[in-house]
Amino acid sequence: MLTKVRNKHAKWKESREERREMRKGLDRAAKLMSSKELAREMERMCAAEEKKMAEHAERVAREEARVKALLEGAPTVVEGGKYDEERAFYGAVNLEVRGAEFDGPADGESAFKETRALRVSDCFFNLRYPFWHAEEVRLSDSTLTDKCRAAF
Repeated sequence: MLTKVRNKHAKWKESREERREMRKGLDRAAKLMSSKELAREMERMCAAEEKKMAEHAERVAREEARVKALLEGAPTVVEGGKYDEERAFYGAVNLEVRGAEFDGPADGESAFKETRALRVSDCFFNLRYPFWHAEEVRLSDSTLTDKCRAAF
């Protein structure tokens, strides 16, 4: 019974503190609402946010144009080589890889993470997640070991 009373008292104390903090916040808001400064500050914040959104839209449009140009052009060809580092071809677009080996002491994973339009042939894979988040992958005549737990 005593524990119940103590818990109830503790909750009442917490809620009293919360109400006090809420009251302080409402008092501050009421002071600002009555001034023209609040309206100016809101306009400034909205303008800044609109500028950020426009800059972001511009960056996205530039990136989409870059990817479209890469997809429409001839693929970049990589022949041979041994790759063991993490994300060796991260973000590559329109890539053709032939006769490469993805294995080694660095034990990298996700060699082709977030890539697009890949043509891979005659390769050896001994890494955990070689094609993580890859799109439009054509894989032929290649070996994936049991270490490739989640190849695609």
